[in-house]
Amino acid sequence: MRTSEGERVDLTTPVVIGRKPTVTRLHGLEMPRLVAVPHGHVSSNHLEIRLEGWNVMAVDLHSRNGTLLRRTGEPPVRLPEQPAMLVTGDVVDLGHGVQFSFHELP
Repeated sequence: MRTSEGERVDLTTPVVIGRKPTVTRLHGLEMPRLVAVPHGHVSSNHLEIRLEGWNVMAVDLHSRNGTLLRRTGEPPVRLPEQPAMLVTGDVVDLGHGVQFSFHELP
């Protein structure tokens, strides 16, 4: 996964993205990596990215402004508050230029 600033984030553990992310619950046994995004429109705990088997899943964490999934050749869709599978080339958009792109997914 890459941030809009070009930083690479490995998906070896779940990732919680937010303005001031905290661990409020654990999905599985692994402690998630916390990725802070210092933008006022991003919720404290906005989005979770995790592996389920070989699939990379994204879950909006009841964020105030929502999360868009941008997939090549399709119109943007708002992520549900349940796991949605990501594919290579997907971009998850938190708004105001805050995006995470996914490449070389299994």
